[in-house]
Amino acid sequence: MVLTGMPWFRPCGAEPSMQIVVDPKVCTGHGRCHLEAPDLVDLDDNGYAVIVGEGAITAQSLEAAENAVAVCPVQALSIT
Repeated sequence: MVLTGMPWFRPCGAEPSMQIVVDPKVCTGHGRCHLEAPDLVDLDDNGYAVIVGEGAITAQSLEAAENAVAVCPVQALSIT
């Protein structure tokens, strides 16, 4: 039996999936997140944060994602 599609199931050895997300209602366009994690966060034409792709965080990008969340003065970013 294969247990796919179940939110609690993760194959042995697989990393837990994490994503960086932005709340567009909170973002005020400081751009600090983009400076910390340009591979994860871009800025739209008005300077507001937009997530690159699906915002998937890898082991290599985790520190940058954490830094981006930490430097946001309005706490518009989070890691889920």
